[in-house]
Amino acid sequence: MRNEVSYQKIRAYLLGELTPEQVKDVEDLMTRDPEFAEEVEMHRKLLPALDRLNERGLHANFQKWSK
Repeated sequence: MRNEVSYQKIRAYLLGELTPEQVKDVEDLMTRDPEFAEEVEMHRKLLPALDRLNERGLHANFQKWSK
């Protein structure tokens, strides 16, 4: 569950969907938690590729394959 919450929060952060307070919370967490900061950076790099997969209708299959 934590991973799904983290994923949703990171995605919203990267897409600019968070309030200023939520942005500050995420950025504070990145400062305190280098592992979380690395995860955000990984998602920043992967997000365009995942969006392309989604556009091609492969996102659901990708989720199955990753499990």
